[in-house]
Amino acid sequence: MHEHLKRFLQFLRLNRNASPHTVRAYESDLSQFITHAAAGAGIKRSELTPAQLDRSAIRRFLGELHALGQTRASSARRDQARTSIATRMKWQAAAATVIACHTSWYPNTSGRGLGRCRRSPIAPRV
Repeated sequence: MHEHLKRFLQFLRLNRNASPHTVRAYESDLSQFITHAAAGAGIKRSELTPAQLDRSAIRRFLGELHALGQTRASSARRDQARTSIATRMKWQAAAATVIACHTSWYPNTSGRGLGRCRRSPIAPRV
């Protein structure tokens, strides 16, 4: 996963022309998610594969953020970082071969059915 993360951050810097602050925020959010997923699977971060980032890992991570008192906006930002790298990894896999995308390291069900964390609407004060 470390190599995927490194390539994704490089993609943000070079292709999306993201600011250093944005890249640093993505790196922090994704590193936290990867660390949490590895701990949940009982393995080292270096042994974690993209296939292990399934729906239950995502739900556990978002649940922990909620338990720590994170706001919905913070959880939504972290979930957006996860969605971005998952989409990028899926595109890379599809470009390499459609079969690899569907059968090996990127599960199609990862994150489906969860929806995205959304900010709660803030009503104006009257």
